[in-house]
Amino acid sequence: MVLFKKSPGRYLDAGNEYLLQRQFALALESFSMAIQLNPNSADAYYGRGLSYFSLGKFAEALPDLDKALELNPSLPDAYLYRGISLTSLSRFEDALKDFNKTIEFKPDLAEAYFYRGLAFRNLDPGKAQADFLKTLELKPQFPDALLNLALLAADRQEWDQAIDHFTKALEANSGLFEAYCYRGLAYTKKNMLDEAIRDMDKAVELQPENFETYFYRAITRENRKEPEAAFADYNKALELNPSLDVAYFGRGVLRNKRGELDSAIADFSRAIELFPGFIDAYFFRAIARGKKGDYDSALNDFSKVIDLNPLFAEAYFERAALYKLKGDAAKAEADLQKALELNPGLAQRNLH
Repeated sequence: MVLFKKSPGRYLDAGNEYLLQRQFALALESFSMAIQLNPNSADAYYGRGLSYFSLGKFAEALPDLDKALELNPSLPDAYLYRGISLTSLSRFEDALKDFNKTIEFKPDLAEAYFYRGLAFRNLDPGKAQADFLKTLELKPQFPDALLNLALLAADRQEWDQAIDHFTKALEANSGLFEAYCYRGLAYTKKNMLDEAIRDMDKAVELQPENFETYFYRAITRENRKEPEAAFADYNKALELNPSLDVAYFGRGVLRNKRGELDSAIADFSRAIELFPGFIDAYFFRAIARGKKGDYDSALNDFSKVIDLNPLFAEAYFERAALYKLKGDAAKAEADLQKALELNPGLAQRNLH
């Protein structure tokens, strides 16, 4: 019987074939055998690092990509994937160095500019925009670059530009969930509510288990004066993500409007529990507590709002109204004057 000698090259070839077949666990095993047989194989370390990367194990990918580049500093793809891994781990400055190195080797690689743009998004939005534009210069049909240009425009509250980029992204990829979701939000900001609902509905169709779309659709439905539909969407968002503080807040506002004060207070309290600095949740909980006649608790909440934001004129005004109800004229007057100093328009309202 003929016994074939174990060959690192064979394991390397097998690993690359498994990568092509997206059988990443098997690729890991093959590259590990190649490394065992030849510990100085940069390609084997790169392959195993890429396998970890493909499995979403970015921290595990880094040592292998580091070793690959130590053995062979001329592997541009190793710099690229190490940069993406570092970005995924929020190590943006380190990632930029790798993307710059990739671009030295491959100055026409659209993906290198795109991923550098993603790293810059968290550091310098202007440079991020330049990189996304460069990506599109090299590869005009790059949906994710268009999507990120739209998100940058939305960050600047340039809603028309955002909608234009979202639309172009969808022309390049009609199944891009994020583009429907966030274009819908941009339409909501422009009060184009029918268009917003159409986009939100499409986003739900594409990803029915994504809580974000239900949350944003709830906001849009509130703006369309559809409280019951909005309430259902808040419930669905919380079913999918029970830690979504803003959904508890939104549902609490609806319950407050319905007069369901205890339930509203419970929702505001849960939002505060999840995010102790949630100013609006304290404010609306104070309103609900005041409606229930629990003036002391309401006063505490208004005071917390003012501690968190000393320029919140409405909080001074509402606290003045409660002090008036409790018969403390001096404190009521002091808060009223502070409220009017911050917002003279409140002079048109009466303390209740």
